[in-house]
Amino acid sequence: MVEDDPATSEFIAEVLEAEGFDAMRALDGESALGVMARRAPDAVVLDICLPRMDGFSVLRSMRADPETRQTPVLTVTALGDEESAWRAWQAGCDFYLTKPFDPDELLRALGRLLSWNPPRRVA
Repeated sequence: MVEDDPATSEFIAEVLEAEGFDAMRALDGESALGVMARRAPDAVVLDICLPRMDGFSVLRSMRADPETRQTPVLTVTALGDEESAWRAWQAGCDFYLTKPFDPDELLRALGRLLSWNPPRRVA
């Protein structure tokens, strides 16, 4: 999970961990890529507005890397405009969820991405 806001990061982690996911955390895009290089996640919950490297850049880096090219990415962002959603899709996003969101909606989206046969590790 890549989220720079501590309160939102904690909230998402609690939602995921309550469902049995192992939620690895990163506070910015560069750190997220480092975490993924050490331990490949089964899926990524990614904010777009991040320090040091935004979520669009993280997505492009992931899609260029053979190790993370196929990793499902769910973006969770305050950017609700069509242009941002389109940029995320172009960069390789699999599901675009805007804040605020319902925790069940997050879990349903993640479940769809993992086809409800999830290994339980989310970055």
